[in-house]
Amino acid sequence: MLKCSDCKTLALRQCNSCEGKLLCEKCSQDHIFYHEANNSYCIFGRIRVKLPKKKIQQLRESIQESINTIEKQKLDIMKEAEIIIKNITNIVTKSHDELDKIIDEYMKYAKISVFEAQDVIKVEDIINELLVFEYPNFSSEVLTKNWKESKTYGFKISEEAIKSEYNLLVKGHTSRLNCVAITSDNRYLLTGSNDRTIRIWDIQEMRQESILLGHTDNVACLHISNNNQFALSGSFDKSIIKWNLIENRQEAVFKGHTERINSVFISNDNTFFVSGGSDKSVRVWNLLENKEEAVLNSHTKFVNSVAITSDNLFIVSGSSDRTINIWKLIDKSLVITLSENCSYISSIALTKDNKFIVSGSDKRLRIWNFEEKNIEATIEAHDYKVTCVTLTSDDQFIISGSNDNTIKVWNFKDRSQVMTFQGHSSNVSSIAITSDDLFIISGSIGCSLIMWNLLKKQMEFKFCCHIGEVTCSMLTKNKKNLITCSSDNTVRVWNLKARKEETVFEGHTSSVYNVEIINEDQFLTASINEAIIWSMDERKMIEKIPAYTVSALSIDKKLCVTYLTGFNPFKIWNIKEKQLIFDSQEYKTWINAFKIASDNSFAVSVSYDETVRIWNLNEKKLEIFFSDHNGEIRCAIISRNNKFAVSGANDKTVRVWDLVNKKLEAVFIGHNGGINCIDITSDNKYIVSCSNDITVRIWNLFEKKEEAVLRGHTENLKSVAISSNNMLIASGSIDKTVRVWSLDNKKQEILFEGHTNPVNHVLFSYDNKYVVSSSSDDIRVWNIQEKKQEAFFKGHISYIKNVNITKDSKFVVSSDENSVKIWNIEKKCLEINICNQDKIPISSLISEDVNKIYIKTIFGLGLGSFNISKRKFKLKMFFSQEAEKLYNDYPNFCKLLLPKITENSQTT
Repeated sequence: MLKCSDCKTLALRQCNSCEGKLLCEKCSQDHIFYHEANNSYCIFGRIRVKLPKKKIQQLRESIQESINTIEKQKLDIMKEAEIIIKNITNIVTKSHDELDKIIDEYMKYAKISVFEAQDVIKVEDIINELLVFEYPNFSSEVLTKNWKESKTYGFKISEEAIKSEYNLLVKGHTSRLNCVAITSDNRYLLTGSNDRTIRIWDIQEMRQESILLGHTDNVACLHISNNNQFALSGSFDKSIIKWNLIENRQEAVFKGHTERINSVFISNDNTFFVSGGSDKSVRVWNLLENKEEAVLNSHTKFVNSVAITSDNLFIVSGSSDRTINIWKLIDKSLVITLSENCSYISSIALTKDNKFIVSGSDKRLRIWNFEEKNIEATIEAHDYKVTCVTLTSDDQFIISGSNDNTIKVWNFKDRSQVMTFQGHSSNVSSIAITSDDLFIISGSIGCSLIMWNLLKKQMEFKFCCHIGEVTCSMLTKNKKNLITCSSDNTVRVWNLKARKEETVFEGHTSSVYNVEIINEDQFLTASINEAIIWSMDERKMIEKIPAYTVSALSIDKKLCVTYLTGFNPFKIWNIKEKQLIFDSQEYKTWINAFKIASDNSFAVSVSYDETVRIWNLNEKKLEIFFSDHNGEIRCAIISRNNKFAVSGANDKTVRVWDLVNKKLEAVFIGHNGGINCIDITSDNKYIVSCSNDITVRIWNLFEKKEEAVLRGHTENLKSVAISSNNMLIASGSIDKTVRVWSLDNKKQEILFEGHTNPVNHVLFSYDNKYVVSSSSDDIRVWNIQEKKQEAFFKGHISYIKNVNITKDSKFVVSSDENSVKIWNIEKKCLEINICNQDKIPISSLISEDVNKIYIKTIFGLGLGSFNISKRKFKLKMFFSQEAEKLYNDYPNFCKLLLPKITENSQTT
């Protein structure tokens, strides 16, 4: 490093006037002063150093040595290349021979048209699969490694990629629309919503163009300057934002209101604006200096609407205090307060000549004479509250929107109704009219945005976009169309070139979470209630297939119970025979718990309707129902001898039902909170319950009395279990602890601590060696004999719904919304992960078979089983003919829908 001659830091330049003196940045300044003091020139230049002859000689010798080394390397490369070329020639020849054999196999099928039966499956595979080769790898001497992939007809794409790659916005407002405004050239529409966004729509192209983000709470009001260069928005976050509409960006923020902003209005000359808020004030703001000019206080309640006369002389404000105030803008003084016996003023509009004010309040419109300061007329306008009013540019017509879901047009002169527009399914919250008076655009609290033709007196079109979160999107193979699914229960198809929605598919009864393209025409979408096949060409539904939730298995795993989410009938299937054996048909409710008797002769269900129902599975009928509970029933269990059923409810009671004599056997009263979980000893002597009163209680079923109250937990209990030898009780609580109690001496034996979240499930292993517990995100195995944590498992990315343990106590099986995980207790690691693609919901139930887990297939179309030791998944049955037909008609497509099984030996 060349150092400064004065301070020895890094030198940056030299002074050629001082024989090349080296200087740093700081010393350069001092050096200039030195030359000035001595009236001499200071000439700086680049540092140039002349090396001594010895140094130059060393440099040249080193360079020659390096060149000699390079030349030798070149010779070595040539020698090695000759060897490699010979090896590569051999590898290539061998690989070509292997590839030729594959070609010969394909050509065998290409030359014939009539096939043997065993060849038909191979033909289908060739048609529906792609042959994929790994890129040649000479280092591993493998050039022909290949595999088969099912042909795909589309590609998944994120909402962000849709926006960035195709400039397409597929999601609109997801919460109520509060305000709409139209530019004076009628080209763009601005909308504000409770989703905190402002969206810009191209009216002519009928599509969404941009999103303005900045508010942190509901956007309540909008106004656009008459030169269309900027807009103002007011929000519940107490701020007003000025938006540059040329560049679609935030330009200024105005703060001063102490409560939410309800209305903003810009003056004709765009130099100031006024705002009204829930802080009861009207405020005047200077747009040139971006500051507050004045605060006008007179209203005693919320100011809901403000306006400025076209001559910029007066401000008009309407309030929840049932008055309209007129203010002089020059001196900010109150001119007059207008009032009548009406409800609060929700909206006001001024005629262009400033002669009249139109206000909307209860069900009426009122016309006020501005000059005479009195009411001119009252119009009985709507069936419910008027929410918004505006006027045509020639002041001939009044347009009003209402909570009766309609927009009405009124003749200003004779006060008569001219037309009514019906199309919104919820309250109309806002309206605007184009400057040519040809169209009205209205928004509703249900997020619908509709354009109406005033000449034709009809709906022109609805602005298209999802009004819920976009859950899944897929591009067609030719990238001409996009399919989107949403939580708004709809599926939409978009033309990517035109950037427009082409079709809305309606038919799902809940949020649509996945889409898969089956072939060049058909695609499948799924919700938790159904899977639907649609035709792209015909734009219609082809098939609707119910998607069942598997809620219970019989003890011998011969029967399974399914239901459609929501208030729907349940069905019981014989898994071995692959047939429906019981359908509850007309009985529709949301089931909380379902238990099948050990001999499969009957079943017990408890539900939101506060009933316990006994179903005779032999005679396929409802045997009896009990309605004694006075609250939601949370849990139920059947005694081992099938003579009793026990239920626990939010009414704080545990009830025992005699299933033989079909009567209420006992009511156990003692808990001070709702019952969350119950269990019964194998000898049917004791019932154990846990509750929101922070206690575990033991009930003597023989003597019909409370046996003991176990105290120790500090927060509500979620789960309780009894060991198979009837000696121990385990309980899990919101206090994040697991406690083990002696059923014999009714005392706490062990306290297990470690969970960092509430404990939701507890259970004993079959050999009573372990207690297994789970919280929302982890699972812990506790060794009872050694009173310590045996294993800790963490890896679920969503809430753990259930947990179980295999009969041999080797594996813990847990499931969340998207995966089933099998954990090895001895190795303390994740053994197997089972999941569906694209985070499609999955669920599992454990079998009495040591190695078998039952898993609901993708979209709830059927049931499969997974053998842990063989690592093999097998389809057991379908829940409908439509599902089976789908699988048989599109076998290669349906292969994609089977669970993905991943083995993992990483220690947790």
